[in-house]
Amino acid sequence: MCSHASMRVPVMSPELFAPFDGIQDVFAMARDENLRLLWANEEFLRFLGQTLEQALGTDLTPHFPAAFVQDRIERLGPAIRGESTVAYYQLLRGQRRFTRAWPLDPDSFGCRGVFILITPALEAPAMEEGDLFPVAGQADYHDLEVLSDRELEVLYHLATGLSAKEIAAKLFRAPSTIERHIESIHAKLGFSNRAELVRFVVERGLLGFTPEEWTLMIESTRK
Repeated sequence: MCSHASMRVPVMSPELFAPFDGIQDVFAMARDENLRLLWANEEFLRFLGQTLEQALGTDLTPHFPAAFVQDRIERLGPAIRGESTVAYYQLLRGQRRFTRAWPLDPDSFGCRGVFILITPALEAPAMEEGDLFPVAGQADYHDLEVLSDRELEVLYHLATGLSAKEIAAKLFRAPSTIERHIESIHAKLGFSNRAELVRFVVERGLLGFTPEEWTLMIESTRK
């Protein structure tokens, strides 16, 4: 039997979360101290493409690279140990999301663990909120994985409204080089014009990240 979590901070459980369940695209799950799944709501199971029976007992390793998994283990550690709640922004399946985690109520499953809530975060936070919550460096690019590091940089700046010439100046590259990157981005993602690309980026909330956060994710994930 696992040891019980400390009660110094608020705890969460599927029972406590139940009144808020059912919201589209909001993921909730309970995991033990080794991040093995104990419970998940239907939205998260649809995201995984699994039934609860199939997902029970699995950790993060079947779904994400080792560096991503290790980063999340370290971030969730304080909640697992019952020391504090945890909150951060992340790029998950190519979408900006906000993650909050609480120590798992030990009465729910008889062991220590963590309750994780993941919600879409499509808009930039207010400045004071942005100062409070960090961004996970390890990103899950999903279908953006086809883009090179430079193309990911160009994608972001292009969506902010910068011209190829302005992006070239910012990245210290020739405008013709940036134009080639833009052509490659369109080809890889299947877009025929800039408006489609910008809509794609905005709908995923990518502009909610600051330029510095976007660069950090590229450098941390692709190193």
